[in-house]
Amino acid sequence: MLDVHVPQKSEHTWTDFAIHIATIVVGLFIAVGIEQTVEFFHHRHQVAEIRHQLEIERRINVVEFRTERQDNRRFVPILERDLAILEDLRAHPRKPGAAPPGEVSWYYLGTLYEDSSWKSLQGSPVLALLPRKELERYTDLYGRLDKLDADENKARDAIGRADQYAILGRTLVDMTPAQLDQAIRAVSDALMAYLRITVDQRNLHTAFPEFTPVPSPEETRSDFHMVTGPFPQKDVQDVHRESQAKQEEIRRINAEDNQE
Repeated sequence: MLDVHVPQKSEHTWTDFAIHIATIVVGLFIAVGIEQTVEFFHHRHQVAEIRHQLEIERRINVVEFRTERQDNRRFVPILERDLAILEDLRAHPRKPGAAPPGEVSWYYLGTLYEDSSWKSLQGSPVLALLPRKELERYTDLYGRLDKLDADENKARDAIGRADQYAILGRTLVDMTPAQLDQAIRAVSDALMAYLRITVDQRNLHTAFPEFTPVPSPEETRSDFHMVTGPFPQKDVQDVHRESQAKQEEIRRINAEDNQE
């Protein structure tokens, strides 16, 4: 005969229940911790990749800056010569077929800064992973480069207007007074654009010293034959420092308010 025993009902205590719940909670904490750890290292990788891309772009732009500065210093004296020739023709008209008082040149290199990596990050949540100060620095840098590009485009447009007589099949001597006036205004606009570029280059260098070389204010006045008084560099720097200090104070107060 086989003895059949009814299985005994297990006894569950509050201690067993607490251990069971604690096991579940610990398991959840471990799972969340693993997920956060994976996410942390993933974010670190993303930030490292962003920095690498922007660093490569920055190095390219430093080289582009030097190229722009070199060609601008070459081309500005040529534009000034072109302007003098046009003004001479306007003041002393030549007969058709006569030789012009000089030879003009409109050939410039023209540069544009690289920003494809920066633009590709706009609107991306990945960009928010960068520390605020670092993000502000990149925003400032690319804003300054955009301004240089805008001034370079203005110079190109002005040079194109100055050279319209050639597109119309005319020579310098054949230009009408109205066309000479237009060309003179266009060359003057181009020189003003290059002057703004020079000032923007110097400001960029002040904020980001790796962008070199830049001319001193005295060299700028000499390059563009500017008749002005001495540049009050110390006064301007004092005003700039005071402005920066006030801006930092506003940022500090705002950060303290957000923490509260």
